[in-house]
Amino acid sequence: MKNKFYLIFLLFTQYIYSQISFGNEQTIDQVETGFVHVHSGDLDGDGDEDVISILWSRLTWYENDGDGNFINSFIIEENQGNHQSIFVIDLDGDGDLDILTEANVEDTNDQVVWYKNDGTGHFSSKIIITDQINTGHCVYAADLDNDGDNDVLSASVYDDKIAWYANDGNGNFGMQQVISSTTDGASSVYAADLDADGDLDIIAAGAWDNTLAWFENLDGQGTFGQKNVITYSDTIQFAYTADLDNDGDQDIYFSAMGSNKIAWVQNDGNGNFSSQFLIDYETNATDVYARDFDNDGDLDIVSTADNGTLSWFENNGSGEFGEQIIISNVNNRSVYSSDINGDGKLDILTASFYEGRISWYENLGYLGIDDFYFTDFSIYPNPTKGLLTIQSKEKIKEIEIFNFLGQKLLNIYNSNKADVSNLNNGTYFIRFKDMKGNVGTEKIMKK
Repeated sequence: MKNKFYLIFLLFTQYIYSQISFGNEQTIDQVETGFVHVHSGDLDGDGDEDVISILWSRLTWYENDGDGNFINSFIIEENQGNHQSIFVIDLDGDGDLDILTEANVEDTNDQVVWYKNDGTGHFSSKIIITDQINTGHCVYAADLDNDGDNDVLSASVYDDKIAWYANDGNGNFGMQQVISSTTDGASSVYAADLDADGDLDIIAAGAWDNTLAWFENLDGQGTFGQKNVITYSDTIQFAYTADLDNDGDQDIYFSAMGSNKIAWVQNDGNGNFSSQFLIDYETNATDVYARDFDNDGDLDIVSTADNGTLSWFENNGSGEFGEQIIISNVNNRSVYSSDINGDGKLDILTASFYEGRISWYENLGYLGIDDFYFTDFSIYPNPTKGLLTIQSKEKIKEIEIFNFLGQKLLNIYNSNKADVSNLNNGTYFIRFKDMKGNVGTEKIMKK
């Protein structure tokens, strides 16, 4: 019996080591309804990740104090047209992050616009790149003509148009150059080198013709070839690229609301793609993003759904994804990732349309019995019948109690004591953070 118990204990311990966990939702902003997109970047040049959101016709950014506390918010512009997507990038070559979006203006032509940053988070009024679109849904920026600056791409729904705009390096943009006008319900546009020839090709999706396609950059100067259909999926929302199978080329992954799924297609390195690999079925899948959340050298997936969940899926390194791990049951429209609290781990940002929230979830990292970030503390009594006390030099900011499956059971703030008397007898993990951000984890026994 003793050996059997030890084996079970070892298996549970290995399970804990193989999982990372995310903290509870931390709300940055809340209204009645209406957030559609979220992004982040160091907008004020102070070295941390600020957050920017779209609420109907309002663009707002939130100042980060470096620890994930958002101390101020600033409206960039409002009532200048509804927006659907944001991209943060340097468009005028001055070293700070500008904002690119679209403005869908009632009773007039819709626009692709940008806002110039002075380097401290003060932005100009909108600068119109084009007014030759109808209902923009996605914008992106990258160097399409190999001249060293960031050009702009747009996808617009009601004119079925994928187009680009050449940058002169100072944020002055040329006339619209149409890549495709037959991408029915154009919903997504992105750029990456798909055929390994050193220039950026275009990935585009049509929500109404259900196509995922790519266009080859023929000369490296922004002359694009014919539409190459990769696959079909009902109502594709967004498509991006990443090397999901660690073979050195850019694969494509996407969210499809009508198909209720997130999936990916494998690139052979020359722009030839496989059939779809399903990551998961997600009701009304809205957005998806790939980053290395568990720091194991491959790219994992996080996804959102309007009528579903915020979830992440661990990559085994070859593009095979593990079971769905639900972070939150809040319905979300948009997802992004960056290190919000400056602890070296990638956190998650979300925008919820129906709940009207901009939120972030802390990446807590691995939960293991030897996972110590600092050692100058003690926990007593351990084992305990009820009340645990943490003794450390700094004041304790937060205490969390987990079971062996990595499920959070208790959360205590601004106290160095944790009452576990209501927990069943057994082994648990306690994780705590002090006011300086130091983190410690220890195994505890409840008797």
